[in-house]
Amino acid sequence: MDKRKALNISSSIVNYLNFGLSFWAILYFFLPYFPHGALAGGVYCFRYFTNLSNILCGLGCLIIGIYKTIILIKPEVKIPRWAVCVKFSGVIATSVTMLTVLCFLGPTMGFEIMYTNNNLLLHLICPLLGVLSMVFLEPESNINKKESLSGALPTLIYGTVYAILVLGTNYWPDFYQFNSGGFWYLVFPIMLLLSMGYSLLASYLGNLVHRLYFKKSPGID
Repeated sequence: MDKRKALNISSSIVNYLNFGLSFWAILYFFLPYFPHGALAGGVYCFRYFTNLSNILCGLGCLIIGIYKTIILIKPEVKIPRWAVCVKFSGVIATSVTMLTVLCFLGPTMGFEIMYTNNNLLLHLICPLLGVLSMVFLEPESNINKKESLSGALPTLIYGTVYAILVLGTNYWPDFYQFNSGGFWYLVFPIMLLLSMGYSLLASYLGNLVHRLYFKKSPGID
C-alpha cells in the first residue's frame, strides 16, 4: 500500500470517528439522564460556543471523510478548498475551547468537571482528533493567509448572535460574562482580533509541520 492510500484510509477513519463522537456528545444533552439540568440540556445546548463549534468541526470532518472515501475509489478527485476551510474553521473553534479548558477552566474549576461525561469528548478528544487528522493525515490541508481568516468566522458569527440576543434583546442571559462591568464594546473586538491572530498562527504552524512531516509526500499539489 502506498503512502497516499494509507493517508486517505487513515484520514477517512479518523474523520468519521470524529463526526460520530461529536454527534454522540451532542445527542447526550437530549438523553433523559443528562445530569446538568435544564440550563444546558436539550435545545439549550445549542446556545453554547463549545457545542456549536464541535458540530461545525464534526460536519467538516464528515465532508472530508466522504471526499477521502471517494478518492480511494477515484484517485483523480480533488478535495475542494471550501471543504478544507469548513474543517479548518471547526478545528480552530474547537481547539480554542480545548486550550481554554487546559490552561484556564481546568485549573480553576477542576479537570474532573471539565472532562466528565460528554465534556471529555467536547473539550478534549474531538478537538484533538480534528487537529491531529488535519496536520498529520491531510497533506492538502495547507491553508494560505486568505483562507486562514475562515478560522475567525465562527467567533465573528457567534459573537454577533450573542451580542444581539444578550445585549440587544435580553433573550439570553450573559452566561459568558462578556458584558461584565459593561465593557462589551472592548471584549468583542478583542476576542475577534485574538481569533484572527490565532487562526493565522495556527495555519502557519500547521503548514510548517506539513513541510517538515510530508516533505515530498504524494498528495501535496
